Amino acid sequence: MRKINLYSGSLAIALILLLATFLAFFLGKINLSGILVLGFFGMLAIGFSGYKNLNGYVFT
Repeated sequence: MRKINLYSGSLAIALILLLATFLAFFLGKINLSGILVLGFFGMLAIGFSGYKNLNGYVFT
C-alpha cells in the first residue's frame, strides 16, 4: 500500500476541487466556482512542488 504524503494528498484534493468547480459552474453558482478554482490552483501548486519532475511547473 502506498503511503499518502502532503503532496499526493493535495493533488487528490485538487482533483476534488476541480470536479466541484465544474459542478458549481453548471449549476449556475459562478461566484462559488471562482473560489473553487483558486483553491484548485493552490492545491495543485503544493502537490507539484513535491515531485522533482513537476517542480518546474510551480510558479506561486
